[in-house]
Amino acid sequence: MNEKLKDQEVKDKVNTYTPIDVSRVDAKQLERIGVSIETLEKTGNLEKLLNWQKTDLLPITIKTDDTTVRTEARLALRETPEGNLSLSIHALRKEPELERPYFGVKFTEEDKKNLRETGNLGRVVEAEFKQGEKTPVFLSVDRQTNELIAVRADKIKIPENIKGVQLNEKQKKELSEGKAVWVEGMTSSKGKEFSAYLQFNADKKGFEFRFDNDKQNQNQNQNQNQNQKQEQKNEQKDDVPKTFRKVGLSEDQRSSLREGKTVYVDGLEDKKGKKYSGYININKETGKTEFMFSKEYKEAVAAGKVTPDDRHKTQVAVNSEGKTNEATKNVKEPLLKGQTKPTEKQAEKQKEEQKPQIQKPKGRKMS
Repeated sequence: MNEKLKDQEVKDKVNTYTPIDVSRVDAKQLERIGVSIETLEKTGNLEKLLNWQKTDLLPITIKTDDTTVRTEARLALRETPEGNLSLSIHALRKEPELERPYFGVKFTEEDKKNLRETGNLGRVVEAEFKQGEKTPVFLSVDRQTNELIAVRADKIKIPENIKGVQLNEKQKKELSEGKAVWVEGMTSSKGKEFSAYLQFNADKKGFEFRFDNDKQNQNQNQNQNQNQKQEQKNEQKDDVPKTFRKVGLSEDQRSSLREGKTVYVDGLEDKKGKKYSGYININKETGKTEFMFSKEYKEAVAAGKVTPDDRHKTQVAVNSEGKTNEATKNVKEPLLKGQTKPTEKQAEKQKEEQKPQIQKPKGRKMS
C-alpha cells in the first residue's frame, strides 16, 4: 500500500483509537533524531503523541555517514499492519508545494488562493495514491510545516448539529463538498453566542471555526446586513404618521420627523377635554412616535438626545418657551404651526393696540 495513503488511513481512524501506552514508544528511535521522551513531556508534546496527534514543531538532528542535517519537524506515531509503532517525521517546508500536482491533482488559481488564505482547498478532489485508483479526499495545509495533508472524504461524518445549532440539508451538503459554511447563533463552552464559518480541516482531522479568513464571504454578509439596515431605515421613513393623537401633522412636520428631528405639536386634548401641547419624535430603534412635554424636551436638548426642528423654532420659542422676536413681540395669540410672523389680522390688531388713546376732557363741576 502507498505509504502516503497508509498514513492518511491511520489519521482517519484517530478518534476510534485508544491512547498509546508510553511503554510502546521506542525511545531509541526518538534519540536517533535528537529527541527524548523527557523533552516531549516537558513541552506538552508527549500527550499529543500518545493520542495519535502530531507534536508541535521540534528541532531534530538527522545524521548519516558524514552528514548532519538540523531542521524542525512535527512528529507522529502510526501503527503498521503488524501492530508495531512507526515514527512519522513531517519536516518543515519553506512553503506549500502548489505548483506541481498532488498525486495527480492539479491546483487551479482559486485552489492556490484558498490553500494560502484559509489553509483548506474548499472542495473534494480525487487523488491517485495507487495507479489507476482514485480516492476522494479533503486537502488542507499544515500551518506549521506547510505540508499538504489529505483525509479520505468517505471517512468523514458530517454533523447534524454544531454548538447547539441544527444544520440544514444545504449546509451539510456543502460541508461534505469541502466548502465553508456560515453558521449563526452557536453557543460557546462559556455560554456565549457566536457565529462563524465552519469547514473541515484535513490537518486537524475535524471541523474548524473561521472568523475572518474567508474575506469574500464575510464582505458579502456585511453587505447583506447593510442592505437590511437601509431597508429598515426606508421602512421607518414610510411609517411617519399623518396624525398624532387625532391632530393632523403637516407635510412640513412629517418631513422633519423623517429627518430625525423633534417636532412641536399643539392643539392636543386629553380625556377630560383639556388642551395641551408638546414635542414628538420617532424612536430610531423602535420606530414608534414618542411624546415629550416642554420640560422633558429642554432636558433632552441639553443632553443632546434630540435634534430640534428649526422650521418651527420661532413658533416653539413663542408658544412654549415664552420668547418673542421683533415681529411677534406684541402678538398675544398663540402662533400657528410654522408661523414666524404675525398674520394680517394679527398685524392690524397690533396697530390698533399700539395707537395712542385720546383722553376725553373731564367735565367741570357746576358750583
